[in-house]
Amino acid sequence: MIRNKLDKIVQLLIPPSLVLLLLVTIIELFYGVGKGMSIFIDVFDIYVVIIFAIDLYYRWQETPHFIPYVKKHILDIIATIPFNLIFLGVQGLALTRALRGVRFITRIARFTRYARFLRLIRFGARAPRFLRFRKHVRKAKIRKIQPHEKKMKKVLSFRVILLITINSIMGTGIWFLTSAGAKYAGPASLVSWGVLSLIAIYIAMCFGELVSMFPRAGGVYEFAKQTYGRFWSFAIGWTTSIAGSVTIAMLLLGALQYLIPIQYSFTYIPIAISLIIIFSYVAFRGMQTSTYMLVTFALITLTAIIAIIIPGFINLQPGNFTPFFVFPTMSIALAIFFIAETFFGWESAIFLSAETKNPSKTMPKALIYGTITIAILSFLLAFTAMGTIPWAEFAGSVAPLRDLGEAHFGITGRAIFTLLIFVSVIGATAGWIVTAPRLLMSIAEDKLFFTQFAKIHPKYKSPHVSIAFQVLIVSILVIVGAGSYETLLHILIPLVLVVYSAVLLSVVILRFKKPEQPRPYKVIFGKVGPFIVMLFMIFLLVMFVRETHGAWDLLRISGGLIAFGIPAYFAIELFYDPKYVTLRRNLVAHLSHHYHQIPLPKPTFNKIISLT
Repeated sequence: MIRNKLDKIVQLLIPPSLVLLLLVTIIELFYGVGKGMSIFIDVFDIYVVIIFAIDLYYRWQETPHFIPYVKKHILDIIATIPFNLIFLGVQGLALTRALRGVRFITRIARFTRYARFLRLIRFGARAPRFLRFRKHVRKAKIRKIQPHEKKMKKVLSFRVILLITINSIMGTGIWFLTSAGAKYAGPASLVSWGVLSLIAIYIAMCFGELVSMFPRAGGVYEFAKQTYGRFWSFAIGWTTSIAGSVTIAMLLLGALQYLIPIQYSFTYIPIAISLIIIFSYVAFRGMQTSTYMLVTFALITLTAIIAIIIPGFINLQPGNFTPFFVFPTMSIALAIFFIAETFFGWESAIFLSAETKNPSKTMPKALIYGTITIAILSFLLAFTAMGTIPWAEFAGSVAPLRDLGEAHFGITGRAIFTLLIFVSVIGATAGWIVTAPRLLMSIAEDKLFFTQFAKIHPKYKSPHVSIAFQVLIVSILVIVGAGSYETLLHILIPLVLVVYSAVLLSVVILRFKKPEQPRPYKVIFGKVGPFIVMLFMIFLLVMFVRETHGAWDLLRISGGLIAFGIPAYFAIELFYDPKYVTLRRNLVAHLSHHYHQIPLPKPTFNKIISLT
């Protein structure tokens, strides 16, 4: 009886222990740990080995014959070998005076540093049986209608969603990166803007085809679910969610650094968090209220750009463009990398598909026309900027649009455009704050996140729980990344490239996987074009590694953020596993029985109970 009970306890302990093992391994691999944390990990490793050994003992009771037992449980046996303890022991021997000179011991001791990789072997050996890998790579269960589609109001017209799309994509790139193009390619950066614009328009067309097929609030998560299955859809949704949170924090810090001098940087965090709360409250009040805010910001942004372009034609100096090719031809490709962030943001707009009128036709047009608009404005802005200010001088500008405002309108223009650019960037931030919670809501609807996050407010029809959670996450990112706009941008780039590559690949796969699926909009060269653009994504990643200081460290941070999605996925799966649901319910019943012993108000207690 006691043995059976212990066996059941071990069976319940192993899956969450595997998830924790993977989590600590990811932390150790991607971020490194101090001595204190290392000791904790070693102790945890011993605990894992012990419960694995107990499990093997009970499996021996079921198959008490050596060869059949080994054949059946070879992976479990490998997972139970305490590699870490062995290497630590060898390292200790190598340090003793008696064995210090023994080459064999010394060589083995060198492998101690790789012990963390052996934890992955431990996880990989046990996970197939206890976490049921095959279940997670299978085809995802797909509803014809998602729950949010029945509750959310379709209030967004084409004109509104077009303005919101422009506002979401614009970000900081158009304001800050025109001078970067001039710095690396001179006047020939106009070629870079032209090439990048064509690529961006094609990516928008790919997004357009997918959103015309699946016009739901999940956006890229929905595309991945239809294409890759349950686990990979979560991984892409997780990455997109992280990218969205990083984008919000980055835009806020970029706007504040642009407006407020560095000596007052202590104000960045409180102002940023205040703005997050204000915009989140507007998002909570529903799409109708949010629309007024986002459209206003979009109109301010367009007004600011047009107001700086028109005087540029009046003050244009054609001589500024000669010679046109100042740097080697490859500099055009280099400039593309530095200005590419101008067009990030399609995923934000498509989160509003469920609230758009006739989204299958409206969303593709909004994405494509919005991208074309930004492409034209970006090109004209770069053209008039270098035509007004000599490219060598313009290339050294930290705040190019502010300098252009001064060149056209004097000191007053400088102040006005500083404020306009701040408002524009804040508007892009507001766009992300309004749209991003819909991704988390969609993931939660499929029980790939806590179902509480799928709740829609009965009055305002907004995903209020997801909005509140986003406030918390973005506020933490602002605090952690305060004063580090560039760092957040560099962390963001690999995340976005991963997401966009997955989206592009979805277009090709779905052409073969679901050829009968209605496509109100169909991108040209849909079976070949996405692969060509994916090569461009690889090029951007290579340039990122070459041109960014500390690129490998930044890639490690981004990779770690993506990797955290794996234990998160299995943790959520375990949360909804029937065994653990029963365990939680039994615990809740036990707590309810002893409620009078818990010093909590009854409403608070009931709220805690409901979360289980």
